[in-house]
Amino acid sequence: MSNNNGCSVCNYKGYIKINTIEYTTCDCVKNKDLAKRYKDANIPKKLLKLNLEDWNLKQHISGEDLSPNQIKLKENAFLILQKLHNNSRFPFEPLKTFSNLNSNIIFSGGKNCGKSLCLSILSKKAIELGASVKFYDWFDICTSLERYDNKDELNEISYEFTNCDLICIDGIEKIELNNQAKNHLSKIIKIRLNQDSWTLVSANETVTNDFIFHAWKDFVGGSDIVRLS
Repeated sequence: MSNNNGCSVCNYKGYIKINTIEYTTCDCVKNKDLAKRYKDANIPKKLLKLNLEDWNLKQHISGEDLSPNQIKLKENAFLILQKLHNNSRFPFEPLKTFSNLNSNIIFSGGKNCGKSLCLSILSKKAIELGASVKFYDWFDICTSLERYDNKDELNEISYEFTNCDLICIDGIEKIELNNQAKNHLSKIIKIRLNQDSWTLVSANETVTNDFIFHAWKDFVGGSDIVRLS
């Protein structure tokens, strides 16, 4: 194993000798792998700096104080965030057997209530635990799936939906999609449902009751809906 970072600890080898027969991977290799998985995940830069400690239970992102009902919703969401964030088995296996959670979670609410932050916090934690993660913007993925010359993009998305430990789709709302996009969305969502793999989405307040594509009703029916506003 080689390393081009010029690490003084392993002297470019990528591993450290423990004793005469045992070796361990150097931190420089681990850090390089972590950086690659962060890059591959494609989490928006504006969210990368925010962590669980930045979750404000008392104020809106604009700085305005929340109502008692809004605070209660944020507290409930925070408990779920903590439960997943602090569990080393997330997202490598379904947790509903011992945490009463489905592997599909929809964070629902109005604009700027913290939905995207929820996805980012859990995406970053999953990456740090060694998981493969992909963070999609809803409009970007729909645009890719609507194109008729998108075989390479479709193959890449299908592969990621089949193999990634955690898929996040941010900003789902009802928009007009062509039949090709609807069919592709149904196929890749069904992959996640059949595998019982972790899929987290953020959606506006009403979209859970809307018909978006064929597998959406099944996805909503098999999801926990966490309201933030």
